[in-house]
This record gives sequence, structure tokens and C-alpha cells, in this order.
Amino acid sequence: MKAYLTCCFVLLLGACSPSPAVIQTALAQTQSISLSATYTEQQFEQRLETALSGTLSAWSATTAATIQAVADTQTALLQTYAAQPTNTPQTTTMPEDTPLPTLTSTPPPTTPRPTLAPTLPPIIPSGPITITNAENIAGSQVRLYWQAEGSFVEGLVITWSKSNLEPAYPDNLWIRVAGSSRSAVIEVSHPDTYTFRVCEYKSNPARCENYSNAFTFTVY
Repeated sequence: MKAYLTCCFVLLLGACSPSPAVIQTALAQTQSISLSATYTEQQFEQRLETALSGTLSAWSATTAATIQAVADTQTALLQTYAAQPTNTPQTTTMPEDTPLPTLTSTPPPTTPRPTLAPTLPPIIPSGPITITNAENIAGSQVRLYWQAEGSFVEGLVITWSKSNLEPAYPDNLWIRVAGSSRSAVIEVSHPDTYTFRVCEYKSNPARCENYSNAFTFTVY
């Protein structure tokens, strides 16, 4: 009977899975009870019940402590997890699309080209005027030729007379020609002998300067 109760006690310890220290204490108490020959069977059963109660009490305390430790561990884990910063997804604001410039059909402004002033010929100082020749043309006309150096900006004057051997402007007959001219056709009133001269015209006041030689010619 003692052996049977001892085996039941050991199986109960194994089913309850107490800590090693509790099992060793229970086994030691059981062995001390079984080795004592002075106990009666009733006394042995009482001793075994007492040991079993102590074992169960110790196992309950150990189990409660283990459960409390597990609960504390879970609480600590939850607190640690709650204390961790929450990774809040950041929203990146995309820049607004910049509108493209509107193309217009207006042509770019053009820079006007500078207007070049006309190039004037250089002014050559007036030189002496010399009548060199004359020729008759039908219809009481004569062509007179002369040589001269200079620009004669305001032109030339041809003056003639039948009676005056030194005709002058504006006292005698006259015509004006361009300063670049070196010949001119003169129409007389009727065939006769005339004296001709060429001079440089001045406008302010109207006058004639730089007379040529006097040239006498008979017009048919």
C-alpha cells in the first residue's frame, strides 16, 4: 500500500509539472515517510497527504509566480511597443506644374538699319577757266568749249555780247549751266560776231566771279 501511494504521489507531481526544487522536496519527504517503519499505514497516509498538500501549495505558488511573471512580461512588451514612435507616412507635396509660356505669333522687333547719308563728292576749290574752242551748229547756234579745275558748287554762267569785248553778268546776255559742264550750246538772235566769256556763279548776292578769257567767234 505504501508503494502504491508513493507511485501515485510521484505521478501526481509529474502531471502538475512543478519546479525541480519542489519535486526534490516532495520526494525527500516521501522517502523519509516510507523509510520510517514505525509509522502505521494510517499514519503513513496522513503523512503522505500532508506532503502532497505542501507540494501542491508550493506548486500553486510557483505557478502563480510564473503566471504573474508572464503577465508582467506581456505588460512590459505592450508598454515598450506603445512607447515606440509611430512611423507616420510622410506626404510629399509635389510642386505644381509650371505652365509653359504661350507662344505668340508676334514677330520679334526688328532693329532698323541705320540710313547711310549720301556720300557727297569732295569740293574742289575753283581754278581758272579757259575757253578753248567753238563750233557752229545750224539754226544760229554755237557750241562753246572750255577747260576748268574745281567743283563750282553753284554753277557757271556764259555771257556774250556783239559790242562789248568783255561781256559781264548780268549786264549782257547770259545763261547758267552746271558747275561740272565743260561745254554748252548757245543760240544767238541772228548770225554775227560775238564775244563770249565763262564765269563762276555766286548766289548771295547774285554775282559772277572768276571770269575766263574773252573768246570771239562768228556765228553763221
